[in-house]
Amino acid sequence: MATYGFSDRNVAKRLKQMAAGVRIGPQADRYSELLYFKTPVGGIPAKSGTTWGKATCTLYHPSYDGTDVDEEVAQDTSGSDITATVFNWAPVAITAETFVWVGYAGELLVVLNEACS
Repeated sequence: MATYGFSDRNVAKRLKQMAAGVRIGPQADRYSELLYFKTPVGGIPAKSGTTWGKATCTLYHPSYDGTDVDEEVAQDTSGSDITATVFNWAPVAITAETFVWVGYAGELLVVLNEACS
């Protein structure tokens, strides 16, 4: 696991706020943010009727070292993994322990794309 240090404390604070769903800035900004999460052992349940599936997922930071893309867990300044509740609007469950791209729908973090094998 990697721990990220930032010269500006506000960067780490903002990442944690983003993962927790705290919105700052104009409403339009939320639609331009994509986040990369890993689903938990049980995955994310499917939507059932009008009830969306949800699970606590871990935020990851994809980075490119010039050769490969690395997927490292994002941590706050205390070394704790950053997690957030992620919702599934689809009538199909999201696979356990897989990476998903997540965006905002209103104030909800919602799965946009699942890495299928």
